[in-house]
Formats: sequence, structure tokens, C-alpha cells
Amino acid sequence: MSDAELEIAIRHHGDGYAADVRFSSPTHDVLPATNIHLIFDLDMLRSLSLDPDSYGEALSATLFADQRLRAAWQQARAVAQQMGVLRFRLRLDMSAPELHALAWELLRDPEQHAPLALSEQVRFSRYLESTDFSPLHIPLRPALRALVVVSNPSDLGRFQLTEIDVEGEVARAQAALGDIPTTIVGAHPAAQHGHATLAAITAALRDGPQLVLLIAHGTLVKDEAYLWLEDEGGRADRVSGTVFVEALAQLPCRPLLLVLAACQSGGNSNVNTLAALGPRLARAGVAGVLAFQGYLPVRSLRRLLPPLFGELRRDGRIDRALAAARGALRQHAEWWLPVLWLRVRDGQLWYMEPPPAPAAPMIATDPLPLEAPEGTMHTESRFYVERQPADRVALTSAHAQYGSTLTIKGPRQVGKSSLLIRVMAAAGQAGKHVAYLDFQQFDEAARADADTFFLQFVRWLGDELGLAELRTADWPLALGTMQRCTRYVERTLLPALDGPLLLAMDEVDSILDCPFRTDFFAMLRVWHNNRAMPNRPIWRKLDLALVTSTEPYQLVENLNQSPFNVGEVIELSDFDANQVTQLNALHGQPFVVNDAARIYELLNGHPYLTRRALYLVADGRLSTAELFAQADSENGPFGEHLRRHQQRLTKRPDLAQVFRQILLTQRTSDDQAFWRLRGAGLVRRDGERSLARCRLYADYFTERLR
Repeated sequence: MSDAELEIAIRHHGDGYAADVRFSSPTHDVLPATNIHLIFDLDMLRSLSLDPDSYGEALSATLFADQRLRAAWQQARAVAQQMGVLRFRLRLDMSAPELHALAWELLRDPEQHAPLALSEQVRFSRYLESTDFSPLHIPLRPALRALVVVSNPSDLGRFQLTEIDVEGEVARAQAALGDIPTTIVGAHPAAQHGHATLAAITAALRDGPQLVLLIAHGTLVKDEAYLWLEDEGGRADRVSGTVFVEALAQLPCRPLLLVLAACQSGGNSNVNTLAALGPRLARAGVAGVLAFQGYLPVRSLRRLLPPLFGELRRDGRIDRALAAARGALRQHAEWWLPVLWLRVRDGQLWYMEPPPAPAAPMIATDPLPLEAPEGTMHTESRFYVERQPADRVALTSAHAQYGSTLTIKGPRQVGKSSLLIRVMAAAGQAGKHVAYLDFQQFDEAARADADTFFLQFVRWLGDELGLAELRTADWPLALGTMQRCTRYVERTLLPALDGPLLLAMDEVDSILDCPFRTDFFAMLRVWHNNRAMPNRPIWRKLDLALVTSTEPYQLVENLNQSPFNVGEVIELSDFDANQVTQLNALHGQPFVVNDAARIYELLNGHPYLTRRALYLVADGRLSTAELFAQADSENGPFGEHLRRHQQRLTKRPDLAQVFRQILLTQRTSDDQAFWRLRGAGLVRRDGERSLARCRLYADYFTERLR
């Protein structure tokens, strides 16, 4: 029987927080309560951190204080009791790290006062928005492989850390994993890699194990996590969480489950929990991350892992396995330490048998009035296809109360500007002022000179908002251009507005070759950081939204000066097969099933080209047979688009040469050129291979780049 799901989303609102509740089941999909006002006494909760029972009671009393939320819980619980299971998912605002630091696993039933996480009928998990929007491949059970890493540096005593029993931990892990083939990394006789170095771990992860258990000492200091791994000589190598997460994020595929058996891998109540390894790996796209808040006793790990893996092997449901495994810790004070972050709604990490085929999509019997595919789509367009969670994350940012920073990136003609327009509309509906600047409109004089550019920037911004002309006093020449611009926005522009402002900047990579680009983007990063300054609250009125086709590191080399790695970062991808099917239906089904599969195979879901193909056939300008026959022709349906790309490559023979190498070998060692080509919308990555973005490009340019 299908499970019932209850999701509580908590975000900043006014002087406290607001909660929205969604309940879904095979017969329900409702929002029983929204905008529930919450106020958490964080100091009081911290004072109870050594008394888990009192902490759980106090946290539950706060969360369920409003009768609407309590009633929603009661209704969800009643339906779930009939169905057997309630999945309880908590979604916390990324801009509220203080909420992530709370020990939510200690929550109690508001009526029965029993810990929710200890009930096998309630499967509790946390959800974090991911920066990786690539689809997850859920495999069949027989294909599973595991990786066990145990790091026990020979000089742990130097750090006053206890030794780890490598052979014992490996033996216990293998027994728990059963018949799942397992690779071992660490000082173990059967290890494929003798030392648990970062390079060895990365190499083992590159082989694609779905289950990973990492046992090591860990800590969390201020805003950085650390793992005690090993160097080539077996001594301690204190690796930062930033380095570890970046190494994993570069892999062609990520584990389905990563168990981080390390102290504070799930955070603690005294520092920024979002800096811990667990949530950072969840944000990097791992489907399931199990980490531990606070200090992890070895005895707890040894009690938890056997039932966890044993239950997981039964059906691949990690939330059910953890709920059952917590029972082994029921009589021990540390039962609440494990924290589960999930990217999959139903907790299903693999299937025991092939899932049933999805139902055929509904076909539109009456096609909508056609829209030409060129240009940005208006907000009322019924041909707009949402790509989740990207659209949801972007639109949520428009409702931020204390300022937000949003980056939308992706190759050319993937729909970035259309999503930006929707964010602008949502901000306007939320009562915010909106200023839209398309950086392609800066003239050559501005691109060549910093003083001219920054002056044009503020004048254009003021004009968009209908403000008075810039005065000489607003632009003191004794200051640098960045300082002048910041001073004007802080002292003149923002105070003149009666509400928050969304500054939407499109095509910002148009200034990629301008000598002052680093200064400009560093200034935007300062504006983002200013929101946290207690003496500069006016900056909380400013939202920033940036659209780029270029990888951010090419725009700003120093990550600490970049506005592209803070706030919400969304990478839009091409349509998948289901989205192409949806578009085909909206156009009145001009492609039959086989032809729809052929167009997806030819264009790989390229949003603009797919819409153009559907538009031309639906409008009767071409038959499907003519479209496929003329696809890569100079005078065919995509001829103008292809010629425009070819003309650009003619002006950049260095990029043309790298593109030709990719077409012939599926490899390139020139990362700089690859990212330029990707920004232009010509290439993509598939694991370690570099490929043309779609077969149409491969067919056309293989013949012409000789």
C-alpha cells in the first residue's frame, strides 16, 4: 500500500518564522495549513541540550503550538494509521542556519509525547535543496556495490584521538552488507588501497559504488568541517570539508547512500550545521546522506550499522531501515544522533524488481494557439515547461524576507531568461520593486572603461526605478568606482524606495572579456555579504538575481569574491524525454510516439530546437518526414541557428579546433575551451566524456569543421 507523506517547510517570516504544511497520499494532496507563525526560543533550547527528553518536549511544544499545525498533524496521523506508514519530511529555509542546528530528531508526538523518530510507523528525514538537478538513476538490487573506508592514521595520538579498529570495523561492515560486493580502502589486508587518502577514496568512488560507509575522526570548527584521513605514509591528513565535497562533486556519478560515521558530520548545536559534511554532501547531489550530530560513541555505531544495512538490503528504503535501526539504540541516550538527509521523496534507493512503466501522458485534444519559439517566454505562456526543483527554488527566492541572491546558469537557449522573467513576476506580486538590466545592452564605450561602465550601471538602474537623475554629490570622484556605486545604492537608491528591490541582471557574462569584470562581481558579493551586517540593515531590502551562460569561475577566479557561489545556484538542463512528450501534447501531438522518440534522440531535449521543431510541424510548414530529412541542411529547419554557431566558431579558430577534437575523440584536455563551448551551448559532459550537446550538432559540425 502506498504511504502517506507530511512535509513541513519552515522559512524566515517577519520577526520569527512561518511554516507551510503539505499532506499527500493516494487520495489526498492538500495544503492543510500555510503561513503558520512560529517563534523559537533558541537560547532556551540550547540550555536544554544536555537533557534530550526536555529538549524534545520544548521543541515539539513550539512547533505544534498553533492549533492549525496540530490539527494538520492529527489528520495526517489518522490517515497514515489506516495506511500503515507516515513519511514525515522537514524542509528548512537555507537562509536560516539556526534552524538546521536544532535537534529535530528529538521531536515528539504532540498528543502521545512519544519520540517520532523511534516509531517505525513514522519515517523522519530532512530535505535540503540540491545544487545538482541531474536526474537520479535508481538501480535494481542485483547491481549494488559498496565501498567501506576506514581511516586510522598512525599518529592519531598526536591529536589526542583514539585509534580505530580497522579490521574489526571492516568485518562488522562486511557482515552487515551481506552479499553486496564490497571494496575496502584503508590499512586492511583485503584493501584495494592501503591508505585512506583523499586520492584513494576518490579513485574508489569513481568506480561507482552505490553504498559508501566512511569511518573516520571528524570535527566541525566554526564554518568548516574536517576529516582525519591518511597521507601516502599512513600519517594524519586533516582534509577540509570543502576539499572533500568538491572532490566528490566532480565525479561522473555519486553514491546513492553515504554513511558518514564521523563525529559532528551532521553538525552540532553550537556552530553552523550547514557547514557540516552531511548537509553539504546532500546539497552536492547525494541521494541519501546519513550523518551524526555531536560526538559519536563507537558503541552506538556498532549497534546501529548491522540492523541499518540488514533492513536496507530487504527493500532499499533507507528511511524505513533507519527507523528500524534506531530501535537498537532505543535504550541508549544517543538514539537521536543519526540525521538523514534525503533527495528522494519515497526513501527508495533501489528497486527489488523493475518499477511499473509510467502511465502514458494525457494528450491535449485541443491544441493551444501556437507561439513562435524565438525569444524569452512571457509569464502567461502555456507552453512553458517547469523543471523541478529548479523552478520551485527560483520562485521561492522571490519571496525571501531579508534579501536573497539567486544565480541561474546553463548553456545558451536553455530557458534561463524565461525563468528569470517568472522570478521577476513573482517578486512583483510579493510587493517588491523590480529592475531588469540586460548586460548585452552596455555599449562598447562602457565595456572598455570601468568608470564609464559603473556610471552607466547606476544611471540605468535609477532610470529603471524612476528615480531622479544622479547628482554630482552622489558620485564623489575621491572614491573608487566600486565604492561610489555601493555608496549610491546604500545611501540614495535603496532609501528612496518604499519596499524591497529585486535587481535582475541578465546575460552578465557579456562582460567576460572586460578588464573590470572581477571588480564588478566582487562588488555584488560585498552587497550580498552586507545583508549580515547589523549596522547596515538596508541591504536586506536588496535581492540579486544573475543569469549567466559562462561557468562562474571564468568570471571571478577568487571564490571569496564571487557572487555566484552564495545564495541559491540553479543550473538549468535540457528537457528530458517526459518533458518533450509534454510539449508535444501541448502542440496538439504533431509527432506520433516513434517520431517523438526520434526528435528527442536528434535534439537531446534542446529546449529551443525542440520547440522550433514542434512549432514548424504543428503549424503545417513541414511534415515530420521533411523535418528529419532536412535537419542538418544549410537551408533546413535549423539552418539559420546552425549557421550562426558556425560563424561564431569561424571567429574563434581555437574553440573550433577544440570542438573538432571533442567530435572526433570525445575528449579534451583544454577545460577553459570546453567551458567556453559549453556556455555557447555546443557541448556537454557525460561522465568523463565530452560530447556535442545533441546529435544534430555532431552531424552538422563533423562535416564542416575539417
